[in-house]
Amino acid sequence: MRNIQQLLVALIVTTLAACGGGGTLDSDGGNGGGGNNTPVYSLAVSLTNADGTASNALAQATPLTATATLTATNDGVVSGRVIQFGLSNEALATFGNTAGSAVTNAQGVATISLLAGSSSGAGTVTATYNDATAEAAFNSAGDGGDTVDITVGSVALIADTLQLGSSTASKVELTALVRDTNNVVLADVPVNFSSDSGELVQIDSVTGENGVARATLTTQTNKNNRDIKVMARVQQQSSELTVSVVGTAIEVAAPDSVVLADSTTIDMFLTDSNGAGIQGVEIEVTSSLGNTLSDTSPATSGNAGKASFTYTAVNSGTDTLTVTALGATNSVVINISADAFAFIDTDTEDGQVLEVDLNTAQALNVEWLVNNTANVGQEVTFNTTRGVIADSAANLATSVTSSDVTDAEGKAQAFVRSQFAGLATISAVGGEGSDAVSAKKVIEFVAVNPTKVETQAFPAQVGAGESSTVRAIVRDANNNPVKNQVVVFSLDNSAGGTISTGTAVTNSQGVASTVFTADTTTGGGVNGLNLVIRASLQSNNAVFDVTDIAVGERTLFFRFGTGNVITKPSDSTYAKEFSIVVTDSSGNAVPNQQLNVAVSSIGYRKGYWVPSPPAPETFKIWVTSGTLPPAARTAPQGCVSEDANFNGILDAGEDINGDGQLTPGNFAVVPGVVTSDENGIVSFNITYPQDVGSWLDVRLQVSGFAAGTENISFREYSLPTAAEDLTTETSSPADNPFGVVQSCAISN
Repeated sequence: MRNIQQLLVALIVTTLAACGGGGTLDSDGGNGGGGNNTPVYSLAVSLTNADGTASNALAQATPLTATATLTATNDGVVSGRVIQFGLSNEALATFGNTAGSAVTNAQGVATISLLAGSSSGAGTVTATYNDATAEAAFNSAGDGGDTVDITVGSVALIADTLQLGSSTASKVELTALVRDTNNVVLADVPVNFSSDSGELVQIDSVTGENGVARATLTTQTNKNNRDIKVMARVQQQSSELTVSVVGTAIEVAAPDSVVLADSTTIDMFLTDSNGAGIQGVEIEVTSSLGNTLSDTSPATSGNAGKASFTYTAVNSGTDTLTVTALGATNSVVINISADAFAFIDTDTEDGQVLEVDLNTAQALNVEWLVNNTANVGQEVTFNTTRGVIADSAANLATSVTSSDVTDAEGKAQAFVRSQFAGLATISAVGGEGSDAVSAKKVIEFVAVNPTKVETQAFPAQVGAGESSTVRAIVRDANNNPVKNQVVVFSLDNSAGGTISTGTAVTNSQGVASTVFTADTTTGGGVNGLNLVIRASLQSNNAVFDVTDIAVGERTLFFRFGTGNVITKPSDSTYAKEFSIVVTDSSGNAVPNQQLNVAVSSIGYRKGYWVPSPPAPETFKIWVTSGTLPPAARTAPQGCVSEDANFNGILDAGEDINGDGQLTPGNFAVVPGVVTSDENGIVSFNITYPQDVGSWLDVRLQVSGFAAGTENISFREYSLPTAAEDLTTETSSPADNPFGVVQSCAISN
């Protein structure tokens, strides 16, 4: 009995040893004798993206690779084994082949592509070999397609040019060519384009019959000269190229030379590849000699992309100015002379620009010193940007250039004169080449004999508590603006209201301004006239002008407009966009004005859709008619709305066709309330069933309140039918819902 028990224990131990600890058993690898060498197989699954990085985010643009690693004990063979892959939900993803299987390599590794499906959500991919299984979870974006039954061999990304201009008008045409492993082009394969900057417009989402998908690359907002990496990806295959953005440039307007201790203004212009100015960009500026810059990073502004700074020469020698912005660099060389060369005797007490009366000669002097000693007998050339210049007042004629020789004190002189007002830059240059020196002086020619005043108010209509800017422009007989004139503003023809300042002095443009504010006591004027603001010269009240301002209730004006586009919100409805321009009586846009919109039916037509031209001629379009072929076409019967008082109630005597209801009734809908934008414009859609198109007339009405007064405007409109629904001979538009009998007294 004891021997039998020992035998049973030995058998149980042997059986447990044969079962192993998880995985699967296989006879391969055993030596057929002595002990148990049956291998135990195990699996592990991982998911990686195209970069080989672990990831569980699956999308059309970012497919994953499922990697199954097969291991075995007891020298089990792991190569050449078929791994079967499965999905928890086949709508979430698809495999790169229809069988969903792959063969392990010498290391026991099998891979398969995992592509996004048409549904989004979380799921698992499972790898199976015999009884060994493993799984990995993923999240699908659901932006992929159906099951892939092809294997992509390669994708080639091609550009029509590898240089992209930095202007908004420039673009690069991109082409992705997709082939299988036999280099046969593949059609209907999804291609994803991507770039690390710029803007991509994908023209083709899938390849055409020639295996090509197209896209365009632009740079609409980023004007930097830079490299853009562009990629085309198909399944696990990708192709990349680099496009260089070029054309952004900086032009520098600087003198060739500057005298030591002198200052000059240097202008820079930042432009794109089309020469258009780039605004709002800081340009970095450096000086190799460390000369003083008023701003080392001035910002561009205006349509020319201009930025300026003041350069002061504190160190002599050859200075290199380097400017950099948006990947563009430029440099200029300025010779800093130890000479002292500058305009003298023209500084004003308050540091303002020197003012010169029109038609008056003004002397300007330049002093040229070398090592604080007069540089005698040197020629100096003068130029002016306005008026005329000469070496003496008597010689002033038509020339804009003159020259003079420095005297014993190192001084040269020029005279300037102008008959027109405005700023002028007088430049002086001495010497040649690298030894040249230069200086500039800005003066202002001003008119001093005012003869008229022009007065305007903006806006010209205000309500209580609202303000209007009043501007007076003072001119002389030649229409030159007159500077430094005191203008007196006064109110007339109405009580109430205030002026912010009663007097103002004209500026260089001859403009003096004040602000009028209406209050609750301000009247609307007498004798049928508006309130008047008078602008008079303090030096001569006989020179004046007036402008009127309408004060009181603000009137709104509505103007309707529409285009020729009809959209289809659904298979049975049309939508037509209308725009309303809201202005006041002065034509000024009224922003943020709340408007009430209503639509009501005012008439309808009865008839048929018939082909035009009639047979046997070739069909062109469906048209409305009161008769059917072969009878000659007639105009459909027109009927007015039975709702005569537009109250929506069937009143006595209104049921003309005896159908027991109001005909046609309201078929169209509009938003009840809309608000104008900053330009005084509001857009909205009128939506209606397709079958009433061409048969129903409506009235669009808009109303709004201003200063307690309701303003109303309306437009009558025939609801149209989309042109695309009128040009198919085999498919006529929907039947007229209002009937075909040519009588308004019959409902059919």
